[in-house]
Amino acid sequence: LYVCYRHFLHTYPKYATLPGPTKHIGVSYHRIPNSVRFKLYYPTSADNVKQSNSQTPKTYFKDMQTAQSLNKNIGIPSFLTQALNDLQHAWYPLPCFENAPIAISDNSDDKYPLLLFSHGNSANFDMYSQICCALASYGLTVAILDHTDHSALYTKSYDNLKCIYYEGGSVLDSNGKKYKPKPWTAKHDVEDYGNRRLKRI
Repeated sequence: LYVCYRHFLHTYPKYATLPGPTKHIGVSYHRIPNSVRFKLYYPTSADNVKQSNSQTPKTYFKDMQTAQSLNKNIGIPSFLTQALNDLQHAWYPLPCFENAPIAISDNSDDKYPLLLFSHGNSANFDMYSQICCALASYGLTVAILDHTDHSALYTKSYDNLKCIYYEGGSVLDSNGKKYKPKPWTAKHDVEDYGNRRLKRI
């Protein structure tokens, strides 16, 4: 069993070769002021990676609580989520480099199109890394945002003090306090306290 686990740790997941013409992708972490956080994937270059000494991510999940939430909500065993999270010993690193400078187009007037990526239910901005990197390899900047509408496995509030879990439709902060967002009404603000959702239009 131990041999099987070690083999899994070193060989899974095996990421596909980037399909687009850009073979070096950067990734950086951001937050909309007083709102949600997001990851940004974008084209970079081998020279940019070398000059900035950028490295591939050492962990798959930005926060280990995401792996814990996978175990609690979906039932994936902890040893598997820990193995998935450990990229330092993986044979196949994520195909992106943290905080590498963005590639400059030959035409200085050109701008990379922005694609907003919405993660699915029981996911967060750590998921779909392979897809986001593949899209960026075609010359796109890809922003994947953490949802705060109960669909994310885990996220952090804008003040970075409240850690919000999403379990079966309820929200638990770091103090264990439950919060239920208010239903949308005609008079509802664009942002709902503690939930930071975009209003339907």
